[in-house]
Amino acid sequence: MPPVRLMAQGAVMVTAGHPSDQRASRSMLDGAWRNGHVFKSMLVGACLMAPLASGCTDDPPAIRAAEALPLGALPLELDVVQGGHSVRVGKRALWVFRADTDLRAGMPATAAAVTADLDARDGLSPFAAWESPGKHDADELLPLDDHERGDEHGYAACVAVDDCPRLSLWPGPMVHDRQRERVLIFYRKVVQFEDSAANQHVGSSIAVWRDDLAGRPVRPEVAEGGAEPTLLFGADGPRLAAAALTEDEFVYAFACDGKRGACRLLRSPLATALARDSWRFLGAEGEWTTASRGAAELFEGAPAMSVHHSPHADAFVAVYADSEQSAVVMRTAPRLQGPWSDAAELYRPEASAGPVRVRDAMLHPELARDAGAVDYLTFFAGPRDLPLDPGVRQLVEIHWE
Repeated sequence: MPPVRLMAQGAVMVTAGHPSDQRASRSMLDGAWRNGHVFKSMLVGACLMAPLASGCTDDPPAIRAAEALPLGALPLELDVVQGGHSVRVGKRALWVFRADTDLRAGMPATAAAVTADLDARDGLSPFAAWESPGKHDADELLPLDDHERGDEHGYAACVAVDDCPRLSLWPGPMVHDRQRERVLIFYRKVVQFEDSAANQHVGSSIAVWRDDLAGRPVRPEVAEGGAEPTLLFGADGPRLAAAALTEDEFVYAFACDGKRGACRLLRSPLATALARDSWRFLGAEGEWTTASRGAAELFEGAPAMSVHHSPHADAFVAVYADSEQSAVVMRTAPRLQGPWSDAAELYRPEASAGPVRVRDAMLHPELARDAGAVDYLTFFAGPRDLPLDPGVRQLVEIHWE
């Protein structure tokens, strides 16, 4: 599909370019109207993107997309089913996923892919799957430890049974700690069932990998005593796996596990990120506190998203999937603490073969061009009527106004 350009001319929304562009744009506008996303540029003057609520938002994002160019599926050597967070490490980009492999019978394993191609204009290639040295036993990125593989949990005995609980690690966002020459990989530990609605969250934590990507990541023991020594936060704690970034020697993590996906913000000094006592919640009054009670709920987000500072907009940009609306949405804020704008539609994939389900949408700032004027978006797009089909991870080039 060619790029779509939207612009306002007086009080009328018009499309420009080739007739095929115009047909695609009209189709997108018609879909937005059917879903209650009303364009009201003639009333507001600057709202050219479709907000999630009916009508134009009172606080739209600080930037808007001028065009979006679909670049097709990522040419991965992995059959990925979830994830897609990435981080630049030296001259390479590291991506993490859950993927269908033969590493663990009957369930996806944690996996990584690495590319030295940081120019995504013609796609990303080669995009090699990471393999651990020696190809030994559980050859996956974040393997379970001996205790977790043991029969005392009752999981190992039913691996071959379709509907039984299995321990699973879900890799999330990453940050590069250059000073300590390491990559921090946020992850969740989950008791997983065939029916994902029955999944049980066990906790979240951080794995550590040398930034030369030698060996494989380790899951250090970060909690004294207890049944889960590798977890920073237990089942009742925040799920540090939505988005993460570094600013001024702090690491910030978004936990979007509240009611309706409400996102809370936590931070820790980067040097002591593996110490539970180093983490603080952003409070409702803007203070940093050790207590989760009363933590500010900044916006309704998603379990997987990206948050980064855009030099082009001089603002922080959050991007995530609105699976109910089959669209990728965005918000902006002058500071991580907010205030965050209302959500606005950034991109809606073409639904040529029926309704589409969109998941795990995020930008990849390590691929940005022209000081952030061009960004690259990825997301899973699959059939809505087949919820167990993850779909294919797509790549889109976004040009900002």
